[in-house]
Amino acid sequence: MDSDFLLVILRRLVRSHPDVRIILMSATVQADRFAAYFDECPILNVTGGRNYPVEANFLEDTIEKLGYTPGTGRGALALRAAQK
Repeated sequence: MDSDFLLVILRRLVRSHPDVRIILMSATVQADRFAAYFDECPILNVTGGRNYPVEANFLEDTIEKLGYTPGTGRGALALRAAQK
């Protein structure tokens, strides 16, 4: 909800100060919708560059790797042992 409010403020700012530029960077944004919202502003697509691998980690797997057992009080000890 905060981001929605910010977008309204930014659009008003750009309309009243045409010299202001906004740079939005996102891998998942729907650029056409943002361009339409900001009065058909230009879209720049940057291809190439550096790509970094993304690894998905799930809470259940992390708990198992740490040897954490809920309710036993051994969680902190297991975490310290795993860090050594």
